This record gives sequence, structure tokens and C-alpha cells, in this order.
Amino acid sequence: MELFGTSTTSLYDTVVQAFMEAELKFRTSNDQTILQLGFTLENGTYQVFVKTREDRRQVLFFGYTDSKVPADKRLTVAELLTRANFGILVGNFELDMDTGEIRYKTCIDVDGGHLTPKMVHTHVTLNVGTLNQYLPSILSVIYGGVEPKAAIQKIEG
Repeated sequence: MELFGTSTTSLYDTVVQAFMEAELKFRTSNDQTILQLGFTLENGTYQVFVKTREDRRQVLFFGYTDSKVPADKRLTVAELLTRANFGILVGNFELDMDTGEIRYKTCIDVDGGHLTPKMVHTHVTLNVGTLNQYLPSILSVIYGGVEPKAAIQKIEG
């Protein structure tokens, strides 16, 4: 007996449907678990990778910027991202301390339910929008010598 109307459509197929409905150009992995999109907005260029985990009924969204954090700025940027994460309600920034890669991550857990194209659209928009909103502050800390607290206050008010 199913109490919550679990969908039999694969998560991957729903993500593909969402992208096709929005007329987005995307690439897929050979194993049909990862989809990739690119966006250029006013503050930068971004890549979004969407990973479906059918066995766990999860869809993960990873947004990346082309900017890498130099080794000597990683602790300072980590402080900035920690301050940003404290005020963010959905998702979080992550910094790879070895490579300087920054990403923004959100996830949908649809166990017991079903994924809709609207949910996919919302998370892609959230990922890219959040990266685009915070990238100027990230760059101001890396290249402009702005302190993390001041950079966050400027963007969050």
C-alpha cells in the first residue's frame, strides 16, 4: 500500500523533461545519472550539474563558478562562505580547500513522493541565482582585500 503516491517515473527522466520544457540546452553522462547546463549572467558564468540517485530517491544540484580561490585566500573565503551559509535557508556553499573550487549545493529528497519539473526549475534557478548574487562578494574578498564580514554585510544588508 502506498500512502504518498510514489511516482514510477525515473528522477532522471523528470529532470530531462523539466529541461526540455524550459528549452534549456544540456548534456548528459553516459550512465544517465548526471546532466549539465551552462549559464551566463551579469556577474559570471556558471555550470550546474544535476545528479540523480534513483536508489535513494534524491536529486542533487551542484552549481559551480569558473573562479578558483588561490591557496593563500582559502581560509578567508571559507570564513565568507560560512557567514553566507548561516543566512541561507536552502542549500549551502562548499569550498574544496585543496583545489579552491567553490560550489553551491541543494538537494531534493523525494522518497515517498514524486519529483516535478517545477521542483527541478526551482532548484536550478536557486543554484544559479545564489551563485550570481554572492560571486561579487567572493571576488571582492579574493582580489579586493575586503574582509568577509564586510562583504556579507554589503550583500545581505
